[in-house]
Amino acid sequence: MYSQDYDERMPSGQSTGLADSQWYNAIFPYTRNRQILFCPDRADKGPGYGMNWEASGLSINTFWDPSMKIVVGDVRPEALGSDGKVGQTSWWINRPGNPNPTQDNSWRGNNWPQRHNDGTVWGYADGHVKWAREDQMDNNVNWTPGTPSE
Repeated sequence: MYSQDYDERMPSGQSTGLADSQWYNAIFPYTRNRQILFCPDRADKGPGYGMNWEASGLSINTFWDPSMKIVVGDVRPEALGSDGKVGQTSWWINRPGNPNPTQDNSWRGNNWPQRHNDGTVWGYADGHVKWAREDQMDNNVNWTPGTPSE
């Protein structure tokens, strides 16, 4: 819905310093609920969703096969690329195989609690949402908007 109102652009996943520039604040007028950003299993630990930083602010026409491109993902609060405080920083995620370990905030190869039967809920650029096993999502076709489908 946000993209339809903003010339087919995704919200920004990176903070510009303005509270309303962050993706979760940009979609708030459409959701009217901040609790949907928290996993019921770990609501006391902070938000549980992040935006794919590679999709941040892009026009939907730059996505090759939007039905395969991840825009948001359900991740552990410890894995979010922020301090987890609402209104202060971006909440972003990136693909688990990111070659730069200082920027890898993925869920695999760590001691964070496993949940959702080793799967995650993913939101895609075309608007659909589905669960998938975490180990199936480590590929460019899901994370990089311009990568052709295999």
